[in-house]
Amino acid sequence: MRQECLGKNIRTHFIDLMRLGAFFSLFFAFGAAVAWGRSGAMCLPPIEINKTVICFAGHEWVVTGYDDRGVYPRADSLTLLLKNDDAGGGFGNVENRNAKGEYVDGNLWAAMDALADGFNADERALVNVRELTGERDSIAGSKHQLLWPLSLEEWGTIDDTSVRAYGEYWQLRSKFDSPFAGDKSGSNGGSLVGIPSSCAIRPALSLSLSSVVFAPYARGAALKLTVVDNDNLSLSVKDCSERILRSGAGTLSIPYSGAKTGANKAVTAVIADARSGAQMLYRRADCAEGGKADGTFSLAAPDSTVLPGGRYRLFIFNEQMNADRVTNTASTPVEIPLTADDGKPPSVVASLPDEIYETTPGLELIFSEMVTAAPGKKITITSVNRYSYVIEGNELSSAIAGRSTAKISFGDFKDPSGEPLPLKVGMKCSVRSEAGAFTDMTGNKTPENMSLAAFVVTEPIIIY
Repeated sequence: MRQECLGKNIRTHFIDLMRLGAFFSLFFAFGAAVAWGRSGAMCLPPIEINKTVICFAGHEWVVTGYDDRGVYPRADSLTLLLKNDDAGGGFGNVENRNAKGEYVDGNLWAAMDALADGFNADERALVNVRELTGERDSIAGSKHQLLWPLSLEEWGTIDDTSVRAYGEYWQLRSKFDSPFAGDKSGSNGGSLVGIPSSCAIRPALSLSLSSVVFAPYARGAALKLTVVDNDNLSLSVKDCSERILRSGAGTLSIPYSGAKTGANKAVTAVIADARSGAQMLYRRADCAEGGKADGTFSLAAPDSTVLPGGRYRLFIFNEQMNADRVTNTASTPVEIPLTADDGKPPSVVASLPDEIYETTPGLELIFSEMVTAAPGKKITITSVNRYSYVIEGNELSSAIAGRSTAKISFGDFKDPSGEPLPLKVGMKCSVRSEAGAFTDMTGNKTPENMSLAAFVVTEPIIIY
């Protein structure tokens, strides 16, 4: 289902930082912390192999593979290994195999299938099917499974005894002449001397991230997933025009329609930085039994310590909230541009090359947010002489991620008589703008004599 105003599909990409010390004040004011990804699609925080824990299908799982690293790495997927000995069951060292001593179609194989059958439909759809094949996987030919025990090689790939440790000895799938298992301490694997007659079940799986919306923290540092389910959830927003939120003043109101109501259902909003994608805050509005499908989502404007001035992306969606260790579901998020006005002047950063020579043609200024130039205002470069450059409003170009850029040519600087003032080796220069040279989206202007950059003109190294 395509949502109004979205304009593109929301897909998951990875790796961005959780940020803001003030973030933790939001934990209580707005709900549990939320993770966000740099691409702008809601997703997970930085993934650490052998450390990140995911709540999924009623259990906690340790990430043991991601991207091109770790156990069974796959694009846009995480390899998960059951963290705690809570899968139930267990088999003797021989009875877990088939008649040929192989993993395929033995009792352990059947137990893995039975665990997968216990997943709900939404979670089962997230698990990538794995093809197990050949002697390396203790299989003649090839077969497919959703859950599987590690091989001895994969056990070794983890290389972290705290992750390999378990409540009991646990079965590996590799073919053996004598029992193959991981011990309780995580220090030994393979053919173990004195192995007990029964070993625990410890499944692994490959989890697809293609439909993940976002991931609040559910149990301490463990992540809980929310995935798209447009068959059972929906939400539309007619007015997706940009909103301005003034720090600590007023309320942001977003009328919506078509939300599904019922037990544990909500309308959820998430705000993310427009450039980095780092998540700032989220809040849920209850849509319990008797709730209305149409309504207005309201968010009191936080102060600038929580939501600094700048450009953001607000996402709003209908959500089904489930138990801590069970995946939530959501409608496809609707995106609304958002500008936070903290009343502070915009900051301006000049991007300079590593070295500036007499022949360097000029500078490129990159602004921390979208700004406009005030015609007739000046940018000055000060050294022995004072070079002035008059900026024009139409000289700023819009760049990606809500930024503006302006290029300044050194060739445009002249003395009062109109003669060029070229750069000379050894010049120490500062770049500044006069008051009001730039204005941000909410009307805040740059202050007087604002420092933009500094540089020294150097002599290039000539290699003969």
